[in-house]
Amino acid sequence: MSYWKFLPSDLSLVREGIQSVGDKLESVLEVAEPYLEPVFEVEKKLPHVFEAPSKLLSSAFVKMPQQSEYVNLSDPLFSRAFIVIALCPLIWNLLGRLEYKTKIISKIFFGRYPGCYALATWIFCFSLFRDKTFLEVLRSPNQPECELLAKDEYLALAGVLFVLGLVLIVSAYIRLGVVGTYLGDYFGILFEEKLEGFPFSASPHPMYDGASMLFAARALVAQSMAGVLLACWVYIVYRIASVFEESFTDFIYSEKQTHDRKATKSSQSVTSSRVKTVQKTKSKGTTSSSSNNKRS
Repeated sequence: MSYWKFLPSDLSLVREGIQSVGDKLESVLEVAEPYLEPVFEVEKKLPHVFEAPSKLLSSAFVKMPQQSEYVNLSDPLFSRAFIVIALCPLIWNLLGRLEYKTKIISKIFFGRYPGCYALATWIFCFSLFRDKTFLEVLRSPNQPECELLAKDEYLALAGVLFVLGLVLIVSAYIRLGVVGTYLGDYFGILFEEKLEGFPFSASPHPMYDGASMLFAARALVAQSMAGVLLACWVYIVYRIASVFEESFTDFIYSEKQTHDRKATKSSQSVTSSRVKTVQKTKSKGTTSSSSNNKRS
């Protein structure tokens, strides 16, 4: 039984909807480009930062057997996007752990919250730069369109992935907020307990899974096999990052629980010592009054 027959015969609205969102994203990138100029300037002044690894990776891809006619792995834009996608979670995890160990970002920006917002701004900007490299691959003349992805089934799949990805990202952001989304726990800004319920009941890492779905949806609409491969690479990179993040987050919250237990015991001991002091004072007062009565 084919479930695709329940889909509408004309799926052009799905394509137009996802493409319009993609166009809006590109317009956002154009607006944000002046603010991302330092990143682009670094890339221009230090071309070996991305160019040398991209060439090395491209040459490695060329030597791979069974090159597909639907994807050009030797495209430098593909190699650059491949590297930038891997750098995103790697850099922000390193910065987060550095902050947790040394509090250096909080010291530079005079507080935990300003430091967290500064790191959030950097993560957001670098993520936009990553999205720009991904879109460049989709538009690259060196990448052929994949006719296999022109089927309605893949377009419908793109629509499903797009909706699910948006739901996961938006709902997770509502639950977490800016601080919770952008490594606030590394700054010591913690929730009372780890969040549960939707979307965390549906996905342990809704932000990462939702972003991977959006990348895949955009690639399917563009009929780009290179984009599909990069979307899979996004998912793999996020999965690897989530393993380290989850273990470190568990460590942070276990430290918090240990600290809370010690604080509770300390407060209880202080309270009990105060009670004993009061009782001793009362007993002394009673003894002195009774001795005075005897003397009288």
